[in-house]
Parts: sequence; structure tokens; C-alpha cells
Amino acid sequence: MSGDALRGLENVLAGLSDAATGNFTAAGNRFAAAGDPAGAAEPVPQIAGKPVTVTAAQPWTAPQPGRGGQLTVNRDVLRSVAATMRSEVAVLDAAVSRVRGAGAGVSSLRGWPTADAFSGNADNAHNGCLDASVQAGDGQRAAAGNLSDSAATYDAAESDSTQAVHGVATALGG
Repeated sequence: MSGDALRGLENVLAGLSDAATGNFTAAGNRFAAAGDPAGAAEPVPQIAGKPVTVTAAQPWTAPQPGRGGQLTVNRDVLRSVAATMRSEVAVLDAAVSRVRGAGAGVSSLRGWPTADAFSGNADNAHNGCLDASVQAGDGQRAAAGNLSDSAATYDAAESDSTQAVHGVATALGG
């Protein structure tokens, strides 16, 4: 390894160390000093000043009757989103079934200790990804059900309110 290549490698390693400790400006300078294999190092952006202070969001308050705040729920949108989510879950379920049927694809590596270990790790990763996909599908399916239930609850509340208003009007003779 030539002296320039060794110095470049040292700068890259030192830059990784700087980045790991949060000194990103020093890391950028070291990476720039290492040079670009294509020939031209990119300029390192410098950030002047201190970071912007982030303030907490104001707490949410419910709209108050008579104060002009209104909450409108479009039940058709709830139902449409739920239907879209269900169709996406169906696509995910089909993909998971195909991947599960195909297997991890590393069984041919078995037969010597290193390959057995790699194959076991690959199988575990494959099964973990499948399990995560199934859990994501279950969560999306539950969310779609909750949206549909919410739309039905709003329908029932509107129907009950309308019946109550008509009942009062009838009782008052109007």
C-alpha cells in the first residue's frame, strides 16, 4: 500500500471515529482530506452558529361548543381508507405466502460448520422478517377494522341524534 493510500485510509478511519463521537465537522474534514477516488473531493459543508432550539408543541384542546371550533368526520373517507388498507393487506399476505413458500434459500449451504452457522442465521433472519411482515399486516388489518367501526359509530350517533330531535319535536307538538 502506498503512502498516499495509507494516509487516506488513516483519515477515513479517524473520520469514522469522529463521526461516532458526534464531531461531524471534524469527520467531514477528515473524509475530505482522504480524497475522492474519482479525483475531486467534495467541499465539506460548514454549519455556523448553534443548533436551533426546539420547543414543545402546544397541547391539543377539543373544540368548544359555541366558540366556533368544529370537528367534521367524513365517514366515506374512513370507509375508503379502510377498504384500501384491506386490499394492501391482501397484497402483503400474498407476498408473505410466496416468500414463506420459497424459503430462505440457503439450505444448499449446509454441510460444513461455517455454512451451517450462516444458514442458521439466514433462516432466523428470514423467519424474523416474515414474522414482522405478518405483525404489520395484523396491525393494518386492525386499523382498517377500527376505521370501519368508527364510521359505523358516527352513523349510529347521527341516527340516534336525529331520532332524539324528532322525538322531542313530536313530544312538543311540532
